Amino acid sequence: AQIRCVVWSGDQHRIPAPPDDGMQVVLFGHMTVYTARTDLQLKVTRIEAEGDGLRRKAIELTLAKLRLEGLLDESRKRAIPHFPRMVAVVTSPDGAALRDIVAVLRKRNGGARVVLCPAKVQGDRAALEIVAALRRVARWGKADVVIVGRGGGGKEDLSAFNDERVARAVAACPVPGISA
Repeated sequence: AQIRCVVWSGDQHRIPAPPDDGMQVVLFGHMTVYTARTDLQLKVTRIEAEGDGLRRKAIELTLAKLRLEGLLDESRKRAIPHFPRMVAVVTSPDGAALRDIVAVLRKRNGGARVVLCPAKVQGDRAALEIVAALRRVARWGKADVVIVGRGGGGKEDLSAFNDERVARAVAACPVPGISA
């Protein structure tokens, strides 16, 4: 038996990568009728694979694209100052990550000033907020280093940090960056 499936462009952001032939997947959505042909179809809003199949594939595709463009070349790395005077931190103002970063900086480099550039670090809008925060740090131009991070979490919680837009924003930022 077969049933037609459709994924509209507005739902594609919930699908990390197209599934490979033969991959076992679970589809989420609802049934609709395509009136032009009176076909019953499944409007797919999300796809999950066994394990990390689709997420891993999405990360591998993104890494391959970034490598091809040279964005991950060792020669692009910028030196991190040993004792930065001004540290910009892109993270949630409410999370434990900020307190941890400040505590470590106070122990290792008590003279460093910390400037928070707040951003959501999980959820649908997190990647866009991280990108916007990195752009603000770049425009400000006074940071010696920028730390982009959050506390722990599951793979889903950390997904914003695997977003291609975040990788490109880190690469475009003139300030040396640390991922935490």
